[in-house]
Amino acid sequence: SNSLAERPLHRHRDEQQQQQQPSLQNGLAAATATAGQAAEQQRQHEFFKPAFEKLLCLVRSRMRLPSGYTSMRSRERAEWRRHRQTWGEVLNDAAAVVGEQRSLQLLLQPLAEVSVAVAGGKEFDWKKAELALHCVRSINDLNFALSDPQLQQLLAALPSLPHQPPQLAYTSALLLSAYSEWLGQAITAGHCRDLLPRLLNMLLVSLNDPYSAIGAAQAIKDVCECCGTHMGPCLEQLMGLYHKTLEAGAAAKAAAAVGVSPVQGNSTELHEDDVHCVIKGVVLCISRCLPDTQLVSGLTTLARPLLGPLMAATQQFTPSLGSGDAVLAAQLPLFDRLTTFFGSMRQQEAAASILQQAWGPLDIGLQRAAGDRDALERLCRVLRYGIKASGKACGPMLPILLEALPSKFQQTRHPSYMYVVSELLKVFAAEPAADASMGPILAALLTSSCAALTTMEAMDNAPDLVDDTYLLAGRAAAYCPRMLLVPHALPPLLDRALVGVILLVLDRSLYAVACDIHAAVLFPALSLLAA
Repeated sequence: SNSLAERPLHRHRDEQQQQQQPSLQNGLAAATATAGQAAEQQRQHEFFKPAFEKLLCLVRSRMRLPSGYTSMRSRERAEWRRHRQTWGEVLNDAAAVVGEQRSLQLLLQPLAEVSVAVAGGKEFDWKKAELALHCVRSINDLNFALSDPQLQQLLAALPSLPHQPPQLAYTSALLLSAYSEWLGQAITAGHCRDLLPRLLNMLLVSLNDPYSAIGAAQAIKDVCECCGTHMGPCLEQLMGLYHKTLEAGAAAKAAAAVGVSPVQGNSTELHEDDVHCVIKGVVLCISRCLPDTQLVSGLTTLARPLLGPLMAATQQFTPSLGSGDAVLAAQLPLFDRLTTFFGSMRQQEAAASILQQAWGPLDIGLQRAAGDRDALERLCRVLRYGIKASGKACGPMLPILLEALPSKFQQTRHPSYMYVVSELLKVFAAEPAADASMGPILAALLTSSCAALTTMEAMDNAPDLVDDTYLLAGRAAAYCPRMLLVPHALPPLLDRALVGVILLVLDRSLYAVACDIHAAVLFPALSLLAA
C-alpha cells in the first residue's frame, strides 16, 4: 500500500523534471547564442578596426588649419569652423570603434612629431600642435579611464606650450574645458593633484589676448564648476582674477557715466560675456571650496564689488519716473552681472542677504526705467533670479516686495513684474498662512492684466503680457488653487482664455499661447470646479 501511495508522488516529480528539462535546455541554448553573438561582434570589430584607424588618420588630416587662416574674413572663418565641426563628428564616431587608448595614440602623433622636431632644432609648427589638441578635444565624449596616462601627460604639457599665436592658446583652453569634468573626477580618484595651479596660470595668461580670452573664460568657468572642491590652493589667484575681471568689459563705460575714472593698470580687454563666465566660475568655486560656516560671509563679501558701483551710480539718478537716463543705460550690464551671480548660487541665506542689499539700487532703477521696456525686463530678471536663489530665506523681504511690485505693474503694465510675482508664489504660496498677504495681490494683478486684454486686437498686440498673465495663473493653479478660485479673479481669466482660443482660429502663429492658456488655466480651473 505504501508503494501504491508513493506512485503518484513519483509520477509528479517525474513530470516536474520533464517540464524543467526543456526550460533548462532553452536557457542554455539562449546563453550559447548570446555568447556566439558576442564573439561574432568582437570578430567583426577586430576585422573593421584597421579601416577605422585609417579613417581616423584621414579625418585628422582634413582638420588642419589652412595656410591663409589668419587672413580669412570672419565669414570665411565661420564657414571653416562649421566644416571642421562636421569632420569632428566623424572623428568622434570613428574613435568610438577604434577605442580610447588607440585613438589618443593616433591623434597625438602630430604633437609628438612637433616635439621631436623642436628637440632637433627645427621651428615650432603651431598648426600641427593645434591640430592634435583640437582632435583630442573632439573625442571628449569617450569614456576615458581616470588613470589614463596619455590624458594626464597631455594636460600636464598644456602649460608648457607657447601662448602665441593666440589660436593655439584658444584651442588649449577649449581642450581643458572639454576635459574639465574628467579632470575633476581624476583628482578625486587621486590623480593629477598638482595640475590645477599650473593650468589656472595658463588660462590667466590666455585672458590677456582678445582672441584666446574667449576660450580661457569658458575654461575657467568649467574648471571651477567641475574641480571647485579641489581649488582651495588656487583661491588667492581666483580672487585676484575676479577683482581684475570686474574692472573689464562694461565696467569702464559704467564708471565713466558717473564721472569715475577707470582703474589704471588694467590691461585686460574682455568681452562682457567673458566677464560673466569668470563671475560664474568664481562663485561656483567659492560655493564648493569654503566650509558651510564660512560660506555666507564668503559669498556676501564676493558680492560687494558688484553692489558698490551700483549703489554709487543709483545715487545720481534723478527721482523722476521713467524719463530715461544715460547713467542707467550704462549701469544695466552691471545689473546683468548680478543676475549671473544669483544664478550661480546655491546658498539661500547668502542670496537673501545680497538681495536685500541690492533692493535699494533695484528699486531706484525700476522707477527710473519705467518707460524703457528692455531695461525693466533686465532689472526684473535680477529680482527674479535673486528670489529663486534665496527661496524662503527672503521671507523678511516679502512685505516690501508685495507692496512694491503691484504698484509698479500698475504704472507700467510690464509683464516681467507678473513673472517675479509668480516666483514668489512658487516659493511661499503653498502655505495657507500666505493667503492673507498674497491672495489680494494675485487677484489684483490678474484683474488688472485682464482689463488690458479685452479685445482680440489687444491680445494680439501684447503677446508677452498674455503669456505672463497665464504663467502667473498657472503657477497659482499649481501651488495655491484656493487663491485662484475667487469671483473677481477666475471669471476674467476664463473670458480672456476664450478670446485667446478664438484668436487661435484666426492666427495659427498664436498656437503656443493658446496651449499655455489651456494648460495653465482652462484645464486646472475646470478640474478644480468639478472637484
